[in-house]
Amino acid sequence: MKKRKILIENDFISGGGAEQIMKVLVDRLAAEGHDVTVAIHRGNRREFYRRYPRRVTFQLLEFPWRDSVKRFTFPWILQRIRYTVFSASRFFFDRKRFDVAVAMKEGPCMQDVALRKAASHYGWVHVDYRYQYWTKTVFLSAAEEAECFRKMDRVICVSQAAADGVAETIGDPGNLAVCYNPINVEEIHRQAAETCPVCRKKDRPLFVAVGRLAKEKQYDMLLEACARLAEGYAFELWIIGDGPERERLEKMVERRNLSCVKLLGGQENPYPYVKQADYFVSASLAESYGLAIQEALILGVPVIVTECPAMWETIPEGSGLIVPNQAEALFRSMASVLNTSGGREPFQTAVNAGKSPEEWYEARLDTICHILEC
Repeated sequence: MKKRKILIENDFISGGGAEQIMKVLVDRLAAEGHDVTVAIHRGNRREFYRRYPRRVTFQLLEFPWRDSVKRFTFPWILQRIRYTVFSASRFFFDRKRFDVAVAMKEGPCMQDVALRKAASHYGWVHVDYRYQYWTKTVFLSAAEEAECFRKMDRVICVSQAAADGVAETIGDPGNLAVCYNPINVEEIHRQAAETCPVCRKKDRPLFVAVGRLAKEKQYDMLLEACARLAEGYAFELWIIGDGPERERLEKMVERRNLSCVKLLGGQENPYPYVKQADYFVSASLAESYGLAIQEALILGVPVIVTECPAMWETIPEGSGLIVPNQAEALFRSMASVLNTSGGREPFQTAVNAGKSPEEWYEARLDTICHILEC
């Protein structure tokens, strides 16, 4: 296989599904001997090399200014020197040529990669534009964004729902491809076997939710459903994740006296928590793929999720409940599984009939690498 110079650009090093796919893709390309550069808008070298092999080149795209530094002090002078070094590095980086340039996300990453000097350009879409059209703040118009898409050789969408969202919102650019996220099943099971720092109460059914604490995840609606559920049932809800909504949600838990709810923060390894659950629950406004939901199914945990197009596409029939996006519907569905004799057993046959590890991981990764011609 011909060795290629590959640029992969993203905004963060770690975070959600986009960052997990980036890690899998970079590891694969580096292992095959390609010259891989990862360009990140925000992050640091130390954190990067905790996660990625040393043979991968790291490039920071935005200087981490510290506004609190007082002018003409030693820290201020040091920051100016670091900025000069950074600017020189960025100057030469922006003039590099690559065989392949990949934007791991829509928005600024794709806008930047479209201008990179590369033989071929690729983009990625991780959201359903019909519900989360956040890139309208990046481009002057839908037509300008569609033109940016057309500069790519292909734009990979994580589901058909995501592709439909692009076509319906900015128009079909004519180069969309659908590739589900590769998921390393064996690695998930390995990490899930580690000891969980928190022990569940054996006499209480356990719901677990995983995801960034942001408005679009609608944790406030989930807490409203739990407040009603707590009036007649004994159960626990663990929420794994961090984000801008954390303080507000903590206050809501305290105000509603929801002792059954534990906000456990972001966890580098969430799988031991999920493995203990009787049910995985998601109240998201929209999911373009729902990576955490898929990982729960891999661990044999049935799911209760609010309705959006990607859920019908990606959740096997009988492996959980897809309910209307309302607190009342969420409450009723959670109550119904607590009322069901045999617990989660009615769902287990469908949950355990999932794809093989090779289908979840190698086959999907092969498809992506084939599209990227790597």
